[in-house]
Amino acid sequence: MRKDIYKHNALRAGQARFSQKISKLIVICKYVAYLLVISGLILILSGYASIGYLLLGLAGPLYALYKWHRSYLRDIPVSHGDFF
Repeated sequence: MRKDIYKHNALRAGQARFSQKISKLIVICKYVAYLLVISGLILILSGYASIGYLLLGLAGPLYALYKWHRSYLRDIPVSHGDFF
C-alpha cells in the first residue's frame, strides 16, 4: 500500500505559505500603488517628470504583487507532483 507523503519543500507549499504571509498586506499594496500612480502622473504633468516617472516605476512591482496574489496565489491549483 502506498503512503502519501507531504512535501514541505514543494513549490505549491511555498506559494501557499507566501500567500498566507502577505494576505493582510496585499490590500495596502494595491492602494499604495494607486497612490503612487496618481502622484506620479500629477508630478509629470506639473513639470517634475523625473520624480513622476520614479513614482510610476515604484508602483509597478506593488501592483504586480497584488495581481499575482489575486489571480493565482489566492486559489493555487493542485498539481499532481506535490505528493509521491
